[in-house]
Amino acid sequence: MENILNTLTFTLDSAVAMAIPLLLAALGEIFVQRSGCINMGMEGMMLMGAFIGIVGSLFYGRAVGFLLCVAAGVVFGLFVGFMCIIVKASQPIVGVVLNLFATGATSFFYRYLMGITTEIPSVQQLARIEIPLLSDIPVLGAIFSQNILAYLAFLLVPLSTYVLFKTDFGLRVRAVGGNAEAADTMGISVTGIRFACWIIGGVLSFIAGAFLAFNVGLFADNMSASRGFIALALVLFARWSPVRALLGSLLFGFADSVQLQLQASSVDIPYQLLVLLPYVLTILIMAISARFNFVNPSVIGVPYSRESKELA
Repeated sequence: MENILNTLTFTLDSAVAMAIPLLLAALGEIFVQRSGCINMGMEGMMLMGAFIGIVGSLFYGRAVGFLLCVAAGVVFGLFVGFMCIIVKASQPIVGVVLNLFATGATSFFYRYLMGITTEIPSVQQLARIEIPLLSDIPVLGAIFSQNILAYLAFLLVPLSTYVLFKTDFGLRVRAVGGNAEAADTMGISVTGIRFACWIIGGVLSFIAGAFLAFNVGLFADNMSASRGFIALALVLFARWSPVRALLGSLLFGFADSVQLQLQASSVDIPYQLLVLLPYVLTILIMAISARFNFVNPSVIGVPYSRESKELA
């Protein structure tokens, strides 16, 4: 019985750890898509966040490494926003290029800065903060024994919900995503709102990557492991709701944790099939969620041009 409880506790604990980067990235993407854009480059942003977080921590300390992640998130959010809003480049193509750039750049600069060695440079993992009494609950107590970034992700869920549905800024975001031309006619700056959402999306994607790196204390090539794409699918599953994004991220995290537990227990199933479990779940959930109707942004990924409307 004790072994079963320990296994369940470990599975739940690892499920939460795997859900946090998905949740952070998905929350940022919700703002981006609510404004009428789409960030196909979350995978690259998460990878760069992991790289900057670890390298910055190794050279200047973890606090500085985290701040560098946030700053890089702002910079890349502005850059991608500029390409998609001002230049009006294809948003999916910009995202794909960013992913390719991140894959090559992080691998090259990590070896350039750290050198080629058999010892992997590492930093101390983030300390766990236990919530009194709640962390002592059998099995479920694992949820209440997480690091500070995990608690930040959980707090961002109600905060994002409040901002999107209870503030003037959230109303403007939803208005721009719902009908950019009408929002522009009412005096709402479509460009300003979308830039703000790109910054939010960039920062949260970079923090998601930093969580991945800080959670294990090191950086590895392609360590984002397609989580950016899963987070993109998660936003569609959540139908642009932060609360549903939390539930969906926990579901994906649990599926990933279960497949790792099954591999560790040496079940008579090819490990390749177990690795596929989270991705199969992604496809199934997207297929099921497509059958339901929610209040969605009217157009996603289509640039808005006031000049073209005036000439029409």
